[in-house]
Amino acid sequence: MKYEEWAILEDIQVRGEYILLSFHSPMIAKEAQPGQFVNVRVVEALDPLLRRPVSIADCRREKGEIKLLVQIRGKGTALLAQRYRHDRVSLVGPLGRGFPLVNKEVILVGGGVGVAPFVWLQRHYPSSQLVMGFRSEAFIPPLDWFDQSRVVIVTDDGSRGKKGNILTALEEMDLSQKVIFACGPHKMLSAIASFLEKRNFGGDAYFSTESMMACGFGACKGCVIPRKDETYALCCSDGPVFHWKEIAWEK
Repeated sequence: MKYEEWAILEDIQVRGEYILLSFHSPMIAKEAQPGQFVNVRVVEALDPLLRRPVSIADCRREKGEIKLLVQIRGKGTALLAQRYRHDRVSLVGPLGRGFPLVNKEVILVGGGVGVAPFVWLQRHYPSSQLVMGFRSEAFIPPLDWFDQSRVVIVTDDGSRGKKGNILTALEEMDLSQKVIFACGPHKMLSAIASFLEKRNFGGDAYFSTESMMACGFGACKGCVIPRKDETYALCCSDGPVFHWKEIAWEK
């Protein structure tokens, strides 16, 4: 069930190009699952016209609180960074299909702002390993927003952590009997899928897609992604989380 809720902004942390927003949003917090998202109306005016889809980074049901981790990329997110505590912001959610709940050891893999859902998932799976990949140290969000006890960082230029990309870290890991949850750009997810196929990975992996969205609930058909069976899925309503074997990542 989704709601439109005028949530109260209880806290906002702006650090570099990242924002962590905490909202009192009891209806959404009650229903949300890891991997789902909300559609945010940044301002009451019609510019920007469309809502912004933002992953739910964390949720505290008992407090009626959700957190959103946002990277400042354009006008909408820049305006969001200018909001103040106690402002009311229109949220629609929770939307989409999130990550399944599993009883196996989990490896979390995120690239760029795709690491956002893992704040919550780290709490849900406290023994999970988190692999984070970025272009350079300058693009890493504040690490104190995450549990740093089981984190592996890779950067393309080697400015922080290991030099390389996500696959550099995965190649060194034992993936047997593990479930992989990944979130990031399509190119990264496609590379992970190809890597898993070459490794004859027989386990489960679930990928959360990043896509431009207009409506957020499947009406506009603007966020299609090809399936392997030659049909199309909607990232907003069929996803954003898909089993890795469902999607034709190479297209």
